[in-house]
Amino acid sequence: MASQSSSSNPPSSTVVSELLARVAAAEKDRDACLAALQKNQADARQVINDVLAKQVALDRYTREVELERDQQRQAFFDTKQKLLAFHEDLVRNVAYIKTLHAKADMVQNAAVDREAYIAKLNEQLARQQSGGSGPDLGEFQQALEPHIRDLRRVLVAKYHPRLLPSILWLASLGVAVEVLSSPPELAGAPRGPVHFWAESLWEWLGGINSMFNEQGYLLANPDVAAGIAQGTVRSGWDHYQRFGQREGRTTGAPHFRAGLADADAVLFDSADAGPIVPCLFGRLQPHQRLFISSCFNPATVWLPPETARTIVIGDLLTCPQPPRVWIGPCLPSALPVSHRGAPGPDQIYPALPTQQALWPKISVVTVSFNQGAYLEETLRSVLDQNYPNLEYIVVDGGSTDGSVEIIREYSDRLAWWVSEPDEGQSQALNKGFAKSTGTILTWLNSDDRLAPGSLFTVAQQFLLHDPDLVAGRCARVTDREPQPHHVHRSVLTFGQLQPLPLAELLDLDRCWLQGWFFHQPEVFFHRRIFERAGGQLREDLYYSMDYDLWVRMAKAGAKILPLPEILAIFREHGKQKTGGAHVPYLPELRAVNAAHRPPSDPSTA
Repeated sequence: MASQSSSSNPPSSTVVSELLARVAAAEKDRDACLAALQKNQADARQVINDVLAKQVALDRYTREVELERDQQRQAFFDTKQKLLAFHEDLVRNVAYIKTLHAKADMVQNAAVDREAYIAKLNEQLARQQSGGSGPDLGEFQQALEPHIRDLRRVLVAKYHPRLLPSILWLASLGVAVEVLSSPPELAGAPRGPVHFWAESLWEWLGGINSMFNEQGYLLANPDVAAGIAQGTVRSGWDHYQRFGQREGRTTGAPHFRAGLADADAVLFDSADAGPIVPCLFGRLQPHQRLFISSCFNPATVWLPPETARTIVIGDLLTCPQPPRVWIGPCLPSALPVSHRGAPGPDQIYPALPTQQALWPKISVVTVSFNQGAYLEETLRSVLDQNYPNLEYIVVDGGSTDGSVEIIREYSDRLAWWVSEPDEGQSQALNKGFAKSTGTILTWLNSDDRLAPGSLFTVAQQFLLHDPDLVAGRCARVTDREPQPHHVHRSVLTFGQLQPLPLAELLDLDRCWLQGWFFHQPEVFFHRRIFERAGGQLREDLYYSMDYDLWVRMAKAGAKILPLPEILAIFREHGKQKTGGAHVPYLPELRAVNAAHRPPSDPSTA
């Protein structure tokens, strides 16, 4: 009999059903396990993400704590140094005060009822302005007269009530007096020979047109331009310092003021030496006198002891020359100086600074491509300064417009030059910096210029303050126009060594694009910060290589010293790569900015 099918076999059917049920249950359990596994994986990923986020936050917090700790440590160190200096001053002052007891009666007699006397002198000044008789000089005139015979202009670096007698006495003798940081009730129009300014010394220096305009001078004095063309005159800057200012020649620059160099003497009160003396460092001229009131104030310990000095009368001290370490590069005056001796070449181009040091080597790199129309002006703006430790490097990109012939003409004054195709400005700059050996570095595009005397000014400030960068002011000119249409300055505080502010550099729309910072030609930087920031420019950038470098320097902890002097001249013309209304420099700039921002910064979105 044939075997029966399994479906007709009850035990077999039961077993199959049970197995199918078990398979279904196993599949259901597997699905549950897979779901649980996926949930565990998601939970694990979330935990990992949370841990990473906490680690990022912890790292950021750690950096902030470390930064705050470093700042607190630096603040503690600075406070400690100040306390030590204060203690040393106190010890010296106590000893100094003890030597003054014998002179106390004289000081008291000189200061009796000073405020009432000052009020009386104010009345006398008002009478003199209205045509009345001036103050009675008497004994003070006899004492002061030998020290003011050759004075024509005196700058009062900061108004102080104790200075009013001296101001009025000087004015009564026909000396022009300019008074800075004056109270509002005095500031304004000149009062006879006295002009009271509201600006501080730093702000005044940062607001005047202090750039000797070489092009304007040559246009105003064609005989000088002819002498330069014939090779008998070195430059307009050189001619004006040696001859032009004594001959009363016009500089060709409206409202040109040389700043401190215009004055025959500087007057201030000893109590105000703190904010004033740093501004005088490296800016005074050898011919200038100093007058310091309240000289018996113990604070006069800041005056170098080897400085020659004389007590004129009471508590007014005069120095026939500034302390040697306060003297800076020779600068021309904007005002007549026939009463002064003519400066010699060694004063205009000193072989050594007034400090006991050598002039630091400055490496200037100029890159150019078919800029022959402007190239010679650029080269001469550097070479004609006759800075004794200059390393000038020119990298040409294979120009075909006569640039190479211009470079060859000056090749004996260049440290190195080349003309060959390159892949852009950044690569050319890296090529030039790789050849440089200077301590101080900058680059100058072949359509821009350095302001006359800027190399000496920059070197002096590096010697005095050892910053990582200096930035001055920059004059902007339109193509070949002789006069600037604008002089740009940063918002940074003049004369104060300060961190290059990273947060503001990265705030593109509210700070950088609003002109808070500097134009590239006015910036000089130390080799050490250049190397800490990577030692080269990004060669993939076409417009923003300078911005990228400043940000990297700020991240490397750069300290910058802003100067009130005009250091460079930026030329605007139609062939510039940043010119025109549709040049795409902003997208590149924003991309560079975003790359430097922290990932969590919402402004990178």
